[in-house]
Amino acid sequence: SVRITSNTSYNTGLFILDLNHAPWGCGVWPAFWVLYTVGPNWPQGGEIDILEGVHNNENNQVTWHTGPGCTLTPNASFSGSLAGNLNCDVTSGNNARCSIIEWSRASYGPYFNAQQGGVFAMKWDDLGISVWSFYHQAIPEDITNGQSPNSTWIEPVVQLSPSGCDPLKYFYNHSVIFNITFCGDWAGNSYATWDCPGTCAERVMDLSNFVNASWSINSLKVYQKISLTGKISSAERTIALDTYKGLIVLI
Repeated sequence: SVRITSNTSYNTGLFILDLNHAPWGCGVWPAFWVLYTVGPNWPQGGEIDILEGVHNNENNQVTWHTGPGCTLTPNASFSGSLAGNLNCDVTSGNNARCSIIEWSRASYGPYFNAQQGGVFAMKWDDLGISVWSFYHQAIPEDITNGQSPNSTWIEPVVQLSPSGCDPLKYFYNHSVIFNITFCGDWAGNSYATWDCPGTCAERVMDLSNFVNASWSINSLKVYQKISLTGKISSAERTIALDTYKGLIVLI
C-alpha cells in the first residue's frame, strides 16, 4: 500500500475534499480517512473512513471504528443505507464497525470519475459527525465561494448522533490520510466474489491493470469552528454564535 498522512492532527473541524478522480479497479482498495495515529492501541481515538471502496464498486462506504460504547442511531436523519451493523465497537467480534453505504451509484468508481469527480465533506463537532457528497454541478455556493457553511446543505449521507456516540470522547487527535492498498484484507479477501479476472495476486503482477488507481485532488480544506461574541448597540445584550473560520489548505 501507499499512504500519505498529514503532519497536523485535528480535534473536530469541517473537512472538504474536492476531487477530479479517485482510484478504483479490480484489486484496488483506496481510502480518504482520518485516524488517531499516536501509539499502537487502535481503535483508541477512533477512525473515520470518509471515502472508501474496493474493486469496481459504485457506492461509497462511510465507516466508523471505535471502542465499546459507540453506536449509530437508527432514527437519525440521513440518506445512506446501513451496511449491517449499528455497533461501531471493533472489539465486539469479527472487527465489527458501523458503516453506511451511499445511495448514489456515482459516489465511487468509474461513474464517479466519468462525471469528473465531486466533493466530499465531513463536519465533526460536539453535535455529531456528518458526511456529505456532492456532484460538481450541485456544490453549495458557500463551498464554491470559500465561505462558512450554512443550513441549506442537503441531508447528509450519514450522521453519527451524540445520542449514540460522544463525538469528542471517541474521536480525537486525528491525522488526515490518503492511501491506496492493493489486495489487502478487504480487496484481497473479497476478490473471488467480484467479477474480476484471475486472482488478486496475479492482478498486482501487471502494472497495466492499475491505470485508474490514482488520486487527482483539486483541494483539501479544513475549517475550524470558532466562537464569536458581540453586542447589539440598542440593548445591553450579548450574543454568542459559532462559525467555521480559519481556512487551512492542506493540498
